[in-house]
Amino acid sequence: MNNLNSPFVFLLVLWLVGFSPSLAAQVSINESGAAANSKSMLDISSSTKGLLVPRMTTAQKTTFASGLGTTEKGMMVYDTDMGKYYFWDGSSFTDIKSGVLDKLVDTNGDSEIRLTTSVGSDVVEVQLQDTNYFRFQQGGLEMLNNGQSVFIGEIAGASDDHSDNNNVFIGYSAGWSSSSGSQNVAVGALGLSNNSTGYNNIALGYSSLYKNTSGFFNIGIGHNSLYNNQTASGNMAIGYYSLYSLTVGIENNVVGNNALQNLVNGYYNSAFGYMAGFNITGGSSNTLIGFEAGYGSSPHSKSGNVFLGYKAGYYETGSNKLYIENSNSTTPLIGGDFSTDRVDINGTLKITGGSPGANKYLISDASGNASWSSIGLNTINDVITDDTSVFIGYLAGNADDGGNYNVGIGRKALENSSTANRNTAVGVLALNTNTIGADNVAIGHSANSLNQTGSQNTIVGCLAGKGSSLHSKSGNVFLGYMAGYDETASNKLYIENSNSSTPLIGGDFAADEVYINGTIKITGGSPGSGKILTSDANGTASWQANAAATELNELSDAVSDGSSLFVGNMAGNTDDGANNNVAVGINAMSSNTSGFYNAALGSQALFKNAGGAYNSGFGYQVLYNNTAGIDNTAVGANALFTNTANYNSAFGFQTLFANSSGLGNSAFGLQALKKNTTGDYLASVGYQSLYSNTTGDYSVAFGKSALYNNTTGSNNVAIGYEAGNYGTANSNCTYIGYQTRNTSTTDYTNSTALGNQAIISADNQVRIGNSSVSSIGGYVAWTNVSDRRFKSNISDDVPGLNFIMRLRPVNYNLDIEKINQFLGIEVADNEAARAKAQHLQSGFIAQEVEQAANEIAYDFSGIDKPKNSNDHYGLRYSEFVVPLVKAVQELNNKNDLLQKENEELKLRLAKIEQKLNIQN
Repeated sequence: MNNLNSPFVFLLVLWLVGFSPSLAAQVSINESGAAANSKSMLDISSSTKGLLVPRMTTAQKTTFASGLGTTEKGMMVYDTDMGKYYFWDGSSFTDIKSGVLDKLVDTNGDSEIRLTTSVGSDVVEVQLQDTNYFRFQQGGLEMLNNGQSVFIGEIAGASDDHSDNNNVFIGYSAGWSSSSGSQNVAVGALGLSNNSTGYNNIALGYSSLYKNTSGFFNIGIGHNSLYNNQTASGNMAIGYYSLYSLTVGIENNVVGNNALQNLVNGYYNSAFGYMAGFNITGGSSNTLIGFEAGYGSSPHSKSGNVFLGYKAGYYETGSNKLYIENSNSTTPLIGGDFSTDRVDINGTLKITGGSPGANKYLISDASGNASWSSIGLNTINDVITDDTSVFIGYLAGNADDGGNYNVGIGRKALENSSTANRNTAVGVLALNTNTIGADNVAIGHSANSLNQTGSQNTIVGCLAGKGSSLHSKSGNVFLGYMAGYDETASNKLYIENSNSSTPLIGGDFAADEVYINGTIKITGGSPGSGKILTSDANGTASWQANAAATELNELSDAVSDGSSLFVGNMAGNTDDGANNNVAVGINAMSSNTSGFYNAALGSQALFKNAGGAYNSGFGYQVLYNNTAGIDNTAVGANALFTNTANYNSAFGFQTLFANSSGLGNSAFGLQALKKNTTGDYLASVGYQSLYSNTTGDYSVAFGKSALYNNTTGSNNVAIGYEAGNYGTANSNCTYIGYQTRNTSTTDYTNSTALGNQAIISADNQVRIGNSSVSSIGGYVAWTNVSDRRFKSNISDDVPGLNFIMRLRPVNYNLDIEKINQFLGIEVADNEAARAKAQHLQSGFIAQEVEQAANEIAYDFSGIDKPKNSNDHYGLRYSEFVVPLVKAVQELNNKNDLLQKENEELKLRLAKIEQKLNIQN
């Protein structure tokens, strides 16, 4: 037996290896006598025997551990009770895992990542502080124990109390303060960031509903929409800065960029259009429809207004006004005042009914029916005449001074008239107190009897227009018993049989307004339930059966064939019937022949559609050129104007305007995807997002002007204000955050920019944050792929001291301003950036490191060299570990040689000293 196998020699070798720091030689223990491996201190080999480490029970191991410290790190024992190997980590024994691990656990055991089959199939669960929060399984990711909520983004939903709140917060700081608020949705940085208890809110876009704390049932879509809202509820704002300043108010509904932007306090307002009601700061119950409708030249408050049309009511600062106009004129085509129930027509009003004629008079029959007739006298008593006037009846025309062209018939008719002229009074006391009023007609007992100076009145009926006191009103037309009895204003129409202030037929001649206080009965044609009023060639209206409409325009521009309905001149003009279409508007679906299940609302909507099906278009010229496209939806003037393709959705003015054959696109916001022609499966939300895209596919843009300049690039994602709006052909890039972009208009591939003004400068690059960021980190070090299976051309020729000694460590301050200038970033006064510029840092100069590597022909991976003229140098400091390790190894080898030489010199010196002693 080889004597090296004896226990004594084995223990001696272990002692020499483990406890003698000065021993440099290797030790080999085997049965063959082979030398030790040159890279090992102890080399044990055997084909028939093994190595036994100390074995002890759990109790013995616990006792043993009480005497160990940090210097014994790495000591190993075998626990016979547990059947496991344990090593000493400096503070406790830790078991050595074997086989396939099913979980990773942190040091205190309350957080872990584990693989389990507890829900029926292999899943990965993530536990934090003893609570399961994430579960990965085939087909999806589940978020657990967070109140059925979803939080994605830095500090999104950070304050949630994890009760069943059912919130969805996506984006930096989205829903950050929300504790018990429930059923909220926030998509976009800072959306609902200050929400605490508010519920059932929807915030889409950067800082939408930013200050909301307890408001509920609010909808904010667009950059800074409902930004200042805190407690107000039931409001809807769609558009950039819409309802931005609102703090107090409910049930306001706004669609349009900057619409009601400055409204602070208001209720029940509706505004639709760019900058509609922009300068209104307070007011309620306004309805504003149109570009800059009710804009206002300066901040003001107004309520109860109705403005319809381009810039309608632009300068109006009063309340309860009506404007229907297509300019900022202060005299709209149709105006009015709701507080006085007045309508103004700033133009002419044409009435063609009846048989108008000259010099006609109304006269009643025994039943009270009036008709036009020429009046003649049969029996004349109490007649007073002169060259111009005729008076019949007791004291009729008693004060007339002659030459006034008056007619007074009846007891005391026109009794007090002196110089009044061209009046006609028929009836007892008719125009009795009139003195100088002219051009009046009064027929009936006491008709207009208390009028003094009013002129141009036409009053027919007993007590009609009488009044309860003397008055002077002009231009009125009253017909019927006591019609207009208490009316004191001028230019009014009353057709009534009582002194009611709401006559059956009323009106205002000054406002060209007629109103019916009741219903209208028409007996022409074939009256009956469900009939349609139609006109003949002469314009005479009559009732006709709905089923009788078999030709176009037979129902006053309304056509129904039993399945389809068309309303408007030429609407559905060529439809072949039985297609279940609905078209309302001039020329809407005028080219349709066989297209079915379509809905078109607006002038020229679906104008050229011939065979397209399942399309819906709402607005002027929406889906105008669509001929055979199917399953498209367009809302907003000119939306999908050029489209001929399928499965597109466009909401907003000129959204997907130029789309011709692009498929499956979705655009929300004014001019979103306006120039797209053939790009497929694009999603665009926000004002002019993906505006210039023409042929690029599969991109997503969320935010004002996001991916604005992209034309042909595909597979991009941009979320945030002006995110990714540099470059026309970027592909497979991701931009998340305010003004994240490229350094210039150069196009890049497979790059990512995350955070406020993060900028990429090359392909295959990831940038996080801007130059003001002072800390990026996490709770573990960054892991690089280092699996031997994936490495080739492995060699040991890494430079060590030769490279390290060429490096120059320096202290320096980063010039943040120069970095921003180089990257083209315009930054306002930034305290964080100034503080960072003052911070002293240590490191290397990238160009000097590159020079040092070039001098020894070393292609050093720690240098991030510029990829183009817009890129800059960088260093990967973790890569310096490898040459540093090699340098330490080289120093160790030199130290070993020096130690060996030193030992030899010591022996030589001892021999010399021995000889000298012998000689002495």
